[in-house]
Amino acid sequence: MQKIWLTTLIAGILLGRCSQPRSSGGQKEKAKTEALLAGTYEGTLPCADCQGIAYRLTLKPNREFTQSAVYLGKSTRSYPQKGGWSLSGDSVVILKKDSLEYTRLRVQNNALLVLDRQGEIITGDLASRYILHRVTGKEASHSSAALPSDTIDFVASGNEPSWALEIDFSQQMYFHTLSGDTLRVPVPVPRRSEPDGKVIYQAVTEATTLQVVIQTVACTDHMSGDGRGYRVEVTANGKTYTGCGRYLFNALGINDIWALETLNGQIPPKGSYREVPVLEIHVVEQRLNGNAGCNQMMGWVGVELGKIEFSNLITTKMACPGDTEARFLKALTKTNTYRLESGKLVLLQEGEELMRLKKVD
Repeated sequence: MQKIWLTTLIAGILLGRCSQPRSSGGQKEKAKTEALLAGTYEGTLPCADCQGIAYRLTLKPNREFTQSAVYLGKSTRSYPQKGGWSLSGDSVVILKKDSLEYTRLRVQNNALLVLDRQGEIITGDLASRYILHRVTGKEASHSSAALPSDTIDFVASGNEPSWALEIDFSQQMYFHTLSGDTLRVPVPVPRRSEPDGKVIYQAVTEATTLQVVIQTVACTDHMSGDGRGYRVEVTANGKTYTGCGRYLFNALGINDIWALETLNGQIPPKGSYREVPVLEIHVVEQRLNGNAGCNQMMGWVGVELGKIEFSNLITTKMACPGDTEARFLKALTKTNTYRLESGKLVLLQEGEELMRLKKVD
């Protein structure tokens, strides 16, 4: 199955007719362009059943190519292939493995864009994953690969110039442009800007500075026409990029106010709390507030696909009746997964239900 990965991953295109003969001057220009294109290109391509495919393509000056693929999260084995390549028109590279199999890539700045079955540029949330960036010397490794696709929580992109952002809120932010600029930094603690509701992630390292501003405002990608729920502004090393973003999982379903119904499978008895415990979850800000049954509370919350974590919980110090508050706080610190069920939020530890909450209208 993996031996035919190129056929299923990068769509095969059959060429229906031969190109028209070129003049000697045109042939010289074409040869000059092909010589400039010779080099190594890398990227992490989407994968249906793995974290991504670390793909490397080398175009040789003699019009031969070699390519290799590593299925991240499944195997460290590399699957190499080779064949011939040529330039069609002024900007489309054609890879030829055998007499009836082709792959097309469009030349754009210092990168190659993998095209779809119709030879068109791929659009949508994963469009940035079909870009192969040119690398040289020691850079020719998979160190510049994007984040594994099954860890990405939030994506954003923009145009003029083309750029993309991927965020794994538990680990890293990865920013890259079509011209080949890339930045990878740890996710910093966000801060909220009032009253506009902007959430700001500002990462400063010895080598670079990356600031990401996310605002809950309807946003439309002017190139594709796709509507997204967040306006995003990225400042990378002093240059600012604007675009739109969205979550890749149902985070907004959790972004609400929730009142406790059951704790460890039972309804807390009256008299064991002063008021029903309530959680107000702010996914983008990674912030939690509410009350624990008596005392007001606040803390940090991290949400990923099917996973949730509460930490740094702080409460006021009033004396309270019963033990519901203590049990409620203990259950929060043990929670590591969640599920949504018809207006209910179920918090679990390793699949075992800890509490069930209902959405507050």
